[in-house]
Amino acid sequence: MKKIREVIEKFYKLDISTKTRKLKYVYARAIYFELCYKYTIHTYAEIANTLNMNHGSVLHSTKTFPYMLKHSKQLNAEYYMIRQLLNFSLKKPRINARDLVRKYNSLLLKFDVLETAYNELKEKYKKW
Repeated sequence: MKKIREVIEKFYKLDISTKTRKLKYVYARAIYFELCYKYTIHTYAEIANTLNMNHGSVLHSTKTFPYMLKHSKQLNAEYYMIRQLLNFSLKKPRINARDLVRKYNSLLLKFDVLETAYNELKEKYKKW
């Protein structure tokens, strides 16, 4: 996240943690939130904490970002230029350790249920 912030702040020549609603700052923060959420494993809260903001700000920004890109050619150009500077590919999987552990545990539970059902069926048909 540090590298993303540095590149964006150099590109826009401003501090994105400044509390203002000026469009230049809004665009810079929106790009920062989008890139951090898409290309790192950090949560909304962790991303927000880097700028002393609320996680809701990051959530709102990432949800409205596609519409912002669609309606602003300037933002669209700047977003893709910053992505080029950071060497981010178009599609990079976003999965973190917590999600992997959660999915693994879910699969273990499903396996246990299936194994139990299989053993019960096996016992039932053994008698026939």
